[in-house]
Amino acid sequence: MIITPYAIPEEERLDLVDIVHGQMLRFAQDDSIKRKGMLFSRYFLKSFCLTQSKPIWDYLRNKNERILIGHEVFDIAQKFLLFIKKNIEENYILHYFFPEIVLPDSWPRNNRWSSEALDMPRTGVYKEPTFWPIGVGGSSQGLHATKCYFDDIFGKKARDSEVVRTDTRRWFGNVNELLVTPDVTKVNASHLYLIGTHWGPGDIYCEIQDSDPRYKWLIIPAEDNQGNPTWPEKMSSEEIDRMKADPSDSIIFYTQMQNSPMQSGLTDFDVKWLKYYTKTQDEDGNPAVEYTDQEKKRRFVLVKDLTITAIIDPAVSESKAKNTARTAIVIVGVDRETNSKIVLEAWADRISEPKALYKKVFEFHKKYHPRRWGIETFAQQNFILKAIREKSRDVGTHIPISELPKDVGKNAKEIRVRSLQDDFSGGGIYIHESMRDLKAEYLAFPQGSTVDLMDALGYQKGFWTKKKTIKEKAESLKRWAAYKKNVNPITGY
Repeated sequence: MIITPYAIPEEERLDLVDIVHGQMLRFAQDDSIKRKGMLFSRYFLKSFCLTQSKPIWDYLRNKNERILIGHEVFDIAQKFLLFIKKNIEENYILHYFFPEIVLPDSWPRNNRWSSEALDMPRTGVYKEPTFWPIGVGGSSQGLHATKCYFDDIFGKKARDSEVVRTDTRRWFGNVNELLVTPDVTKVNASHLYLIGTHWGPGDIYCEIQDSDPRYKWLIIPAEDNQGNPTWPEKMSSEEIDRMKADPSDSIIFYTQMQNSPMQSGLTDFDVKWLKYYTKTQDEDGNPAVEYTDQEKKRRFVLVKDLTITAIIDPAVSESKAKNTARTAIVIVGVDRETNSKIVLEAWADRISEPKALYKKVFEFHKKYHPRRWGIETFAQQNFILKAIREKSRDVGTHIPISELPKDVGKNAKEIRVRSLQDDFSGGGIYIHESMRDLKAEYLAFPQGSTVDLMDALGYQKGFWTKKKTIKEKAESLKRWAAYKKNVNPITGY
């Protein structure tokens, strides 16, 4: 791929460096990866190298590509398109190496040739232009792309507005509708390039990294792991040190320069606190869990030997839009020997009918047989508790469910979630690698868009009364026996 100095604004003309731009372009050109996430420090020319230049290279390789250029703001997506247009028209270096891209003078008069759409010569007949723009929230009016470049679809507007964040998530959730072949397992699958910079914990890039395994990621920070500037001509060691020392700029540095929002100090839970267990079974096929306890000993425990409790945080709504609350069910098993908490289930979904919740409750009860169920019953949610009790009687299945204590204090939910900090930091809670939603809420709190699962887990603490482990009980009995041995049977002393 050729990037010419002609295309770079004069004030930005610096030598491109392999550690940044070479790595960037090699990753972008890997056709085996159909979903690419690429996050770079601000000012690293990501838009120029990728969104504004690579689509031309794509066309030169395949004249029948249909390429969609997206941005948070439609006007900026149009500017990207005009940049491509200008290079095709005027870049003499590009013309020298690729004379086939030179268009006849009559081309703009007879074809779509504006900031709305660019047609290029091709062998196939398609309703889509070769290049066209889209803004977040916009539709493509029945047009489908073989390649999509989405550049900074989550920016300052989304960071500062919950409404914009919700709209962005909803729009991106329907992105498959914009692709010719959305199935990444197909040989001719459409490519999607997600190009951007982090704006904070829980932004859309965090969510996609945590929830969509189809994406492969390249993240290039301003400072490497050894403390050296990645591109010193653009950001020097002195500037990096200044930003890190300034309380207000340090947040910008870790989010937008390092693309490591969890280092910004904006979140309450440390990724290093997360502990994981694995699912397994014994020789008879009984489900079990394995984990390394706080004493660094490997534990194997049958699920049936755990003390299991469940929490329901209901939210039934006719709308399934992403801005509506989710119903959450969190099931935890406590290892009686170590007092470790094993999160067996962390389920959350937007449900429109109560029967979907009832079905899930009975499914989990059959699987785990929790000793206790607790349910939040604010406002109209009380009918759900009554319905579960009635249905359990009807089917002859006893579900020991009760109403959770009401906490209507200010910031009750945030306080409840923060109460988990000691448990996580002390290594007492274990989750499964598959619990992407729970992990996303954990890492983003309190900046994330949802907190349903963490809130339900916080409610679980009401069931975690401090009890002696089996080992502690044995030691206590041993001490008592030793004491009794030395007691005078007559005086009791």
